[in-house]
Amino acid sequence: KDGNYLVTVYPSKDLSALGNLKEFVREVRKVDPSATDNAVLLLEAGKEVTKAFVMAGSIAFMAIVILLLFMFRNLIDTVLVLIPLVVAMIYSGAIAVFLGMNLNFANIIALPLLFSLGIAYGVYFIFRQKKLKDISTIVSTSTPRAILFSALTTMGAFGSLILSPHRGTSSMGLLLLIALSMALLCTFTILPALLQYRSEKKF
Repeated sequence: KDGNYLVTVYPSKDLSALGNLKEFVREVRKVDPSATDNAVLLLEAGKEVTKAFVMAGSIAFMAIVILLLFMFRNLIDTVLVLIPLVVAMIYSGAIAVFLGMNLNFANIIALPLLFSLGIAYGVYFIFRQKKLKDISTIVSTSTPRAILFSALTTMGAFGSLILSPHRGTSSMGLLLLIALSMALLCTFTILPALLQYRSEKKF
């Protein structure tokens, strides 16, 4: 009645994939830069959420580093604990890409959670090594088993989220399961090698 028209554009691709969402919004904005609706709001909200989680992840990482320095009072021990965690993050990202997983509002929380959960395994290992001195004797103690079962219970709890009917929650559970598995693997392989190298080089 007032001379205005409502133009509705429907996507031909699944907008749950971030790449498709970006492409759809980009093409629509070429026609009308002021276009708005759920797709535009979702994309812009996603950008803000991503920024917030990057900030949260950075703060979490810095807080963990400060706490490790306070606990160990040693920069070398702090770095040794962090190396397996960083490698685990790289492995987790590679596996996620291989499986075709996309980061979304739900599963992106797995990254700061990995910092807080995954770092514990290395901390247990370092404190045990300080008491035993000889890294080779740790294998015969209860520490590796304790770390393993502690990790398995955590992985089981978060892994159960995979069964959720909500795709975001399900992908978060899968990503956390992958990330914690990699953190455990790196703790049992990389950290002992680093500690052995350290004891041989006396640094």
